[in-house]
Amino acid sequence: MKDDHHDKKSVGKLLKASLSKTLNPFYPVAGRVKDNLIINDFEKGVPFTQARVKGHRLSDVLTSSRGGGGPRLDFLNNLLPFEPFCQGQENVASGSQAQVSVQLNTFDCGGIALGLNMYHKLMDGATTSAFLHTWGANCSNDPHLKKQPELHKASSVFPPRYSIPIESQTFSDRMLFEDVGGQRRCGGASRRFVFDEKAIATLRSKARLSVLHPTRLEALSAFIWESALRAAAAAGDAQQLMFLMQGVNMRQLMRPRLSKHSLGNLVTTAMASCMDSPNRSMEELVRLIRDGNVRVDENYVNAISGDQGFAVMMQGQKMLQEMTGGFARKPLACSSWVGWFQ
Repeated sequence: MKDDHHDKKSVGKLLKASLSKTLNPFYPVAGRVKDNLIINDFEKGVPFTQARVKGHRLSDVLTSSRGGGGPRLDFLNNLLPFEPFCQGQENVASGSQAQVSVQLNTFDCGGIALGLNMYHKLMDGATTSAFLHTWGANCSNDPHLKKQPELHKASSVFPPRYSIPIESQTFSDRMLFEDVGGQRRCGGASRRFVFDEKAIATLRSKARLSVLHPTRLEALSAFIWESALRAAAAAGDAQQLMFLMQGVNMRQLMRPRLSKHSLGNLVTTAMASCMDSPNRSMEELVRLIRDGNVRVDENYVNAISGDQGFAVMMQGQKMLQEMTGGFARKPLACSSWVGWFQ
C-alpha cells in the first residue's frame, strides 16, 4: 500500500465493482444452493464484508510461525467471513447457501488481505482459479488474466437429475463431519508442515524402491499416511485411517478433454486401502497409492459419466461406506493443488 497509485479509500469500492462485473460470466457463483440439489436465485450475489484488523500490521500475519513456513495459521481464520471446514452457516434455516463469501481486511499499516470462503458444492480448485483470475483482471484492467468459463459442457457429460436419494446428497457430510449432540461439528483443523527440496528428494528416493518415477504427491502422501497410521496405532485406534482418498481433476481424463475452465466441482477420488495390513512401510504405501491412481483413468471417467454414470457412482459410494464401517473408520483425504490454480 506504499504505492502512490493506490487510493486506499477506494479499494473497497474497486473490489466490489470488479467482483460484480466478474459475476456476470460466472453467474452460477452468484446463486444459492437450494435443497442441497440445485442452484437458483442468481440475483443474490456474493456476501462482501469489511473488517478493520486493529493492533496488527500485515507484516505481523506474514511473519513465519515457530518452525517456519509462512503465515500464522492460528490468526488466519479471523480474516475469513466464516469458520472454515464447517457446514454452511449462512441462511442454514432457509436451506440457501452462498457459493462464495468475501471479507476485506484492512490493517493498521494500510495493507489489506482478502479472505474468501468457497462452497465446494460448485467450486473446485480449477473453478476457483478461473474465478479469481477473472476478478483480478477486472480489478486491474488486465484482459490477459481473464478466464472464460465453460458453463454447459460438464452438464452434458454429467446430466442433471431432478431427484437424488437423500443418502447420496449427504454422503460427503457423513464422511467429513460428525454428529455432536444432534448437530454437525466442524470437520477440520489446520497445521503446517514444511518439506524443503532436499526432504522431498529424499522421500522420492525412498519411494523409488517400490514404484517407477514416483511423483512428489505420491511420495509425500505415502509419508504422511505412514505417519498418520503410526499416530492412530499409538492412540489405540489402529483401525482408523486405513483408507487414503486423493482428489483427481476429471477434466484432463475426459475424451475429448474438458476445458480447464469448465465450471463445476469436477473432482473424482482415487482410493488406496491397507485394510489387510495396517503396519505398512512407506514403500508399500507408495505402491498402494500408485495402484489406486492408475485405476482412475479415461475408462473410469467414462463409466461414471452419461446417463448410466449415476448408478455407477452410487454403487461406489455404497462400497466405500461398507468398507469404512459406515464411516466409523475415517479415510485420510490427501490432494495436491499443483496445477489447479493456473
